[in-house]
Amino acid sequence: MVSFLFVTAPAADIKTINRALLHMREWDTGFDETFDPCKLKIDKAPYTENASEDDEPTSPPLKDLSDNAWSGASTEDVESYCFDYVQAGAPNDGHLFAILDAAAIESKTCILANLPYEYYDDPSTFRGKYNKVRVPWDEFYLMWCNLDIANMNFEEFTKEGEDGGDDQGWFTYNSVSNGSDISEEGAKKRDAMLERLRLQEYV
Repeated sequence: MVSFLFVTAPAADIKTINRALLHMREWDTGFDETFDPCKLKIDKAPYTENASEDDEPTSPPLKDLSDNAWSGASTEDVESYCFDYVQAGAPNDGHLFAILDAAAIESKTCILANLPYEYYDDPSTFRGKYNKVRVPWDEFYLMWCNLDIANMNFEEFTKEGEDGGDDQGWFTYNSVSNGSDISEEGAKKRDAMLERLRLQEYV
């Protein structure tokens, strides 16, 4: 499965977005192929029972974001939209998502948000917030993948651990990969792609 990616940075430079997508990509699949874990969400259409969840990932290079309805939106706006999506019956979309906001662009991080386990205990009474943390681009895939397949808990990637985040659901990231989860061979493939796209003026 792939997760929603929202670009809320109001003056997002398409070259920077492409660079972020390349760093967030899984380069070490063990095959010639790579894997992009996110699908860009640019509209605000609600989930309906007749909707089919498109698992086609967004792969760089992007060429235009002029029709992005989420430009300038707050994290709370995205969180509310995704929660409504889940409440409407979406089996996968909205449970785990990513945001590139203005701060993320500046710090080369990405917000990763995940519904806490308490939601699944009783969805009808849950009034909490998504768990949220800022993850470096190069470490995004490792955390995203482990949450997507329920191999590790959200708290295992945070300094707060089971003590919990603040009242808005924010945690502090704690690296489990010593700064990067990409192999030397994967880094070579990534850097070669970055250079190709730089020559084409996409990054």
